[in-house]
Amino acid sequence: MATNKKYKCTTGHTISVSQGNMKMLGTLIFNLPAQKTCPGSTAMCRSKCYAMKAERMYPTVKPCREENLVASKSEDFVEGINVIIERHFKGQPGFFRIHESGDFYSQEYLHAWFDIANMNTNIKFLAFTKSHMLDFKGCPSNLKIVYSCWEDTTEVMEGVPQSHAGNVKARKDHSRLECPGKCEECRACWFLGKNIDVHFNIH
Repeated sequence: MATNKKYKCTTGHTISVSQGNMKMLGTLIFNLPAQKTCPGSTAMCRSKCYAMKAERMYPTVKPCREENLVASKSEDFVEGINVIIERHFKGQPGFFRIHESGDFYSQEYLHAWFDIANMNTNIKFLAFTKSHMLDFKGCPSNLKIVYSCWEDTTEVMEGVPQSHAGNVKARKDHSRLECPGKCEECRACWFLGKNIDVHFNIH
């Protein structure tokens, strides 16, 4: 299991940030409860949700993600994430994955991550999202937003790369990369251009 970096908010709730796993070595990861925080998820996404597997297999995972959800609404959430980033990276360049599990559940929460990215320009942030109903204008240049598409996806986010799960067709006039499954060696998703998408096999 991954090692967690922690920060206790003034509300008493604890932020837990994972120090990567087998696919994400050298990367910090912040997670929320699967599906519960995914307002744009489709029926197929929910039925194939890989993030739910960890919540079923490991008894400590879901409570930790639930605690992160409550902590994410604290006034010092941004400060807490900043402290964890500084302690871990010590001002050096690094990579941060927002949500292996969960999604941007509100405009206020999305803007909190905008603030975090703006305060940590040495870090490359990455987030896959299905929250098409939110306003992503003003997204910092060091935060890469990738729109997640399934076969039953009907809403489209323009101007951002897409990730395609399973049999989703490639977009015309777009290049598409096949995910090798080794983020620490590839890192392509952090640097995708708006005309380059990525394809994942369904786990």
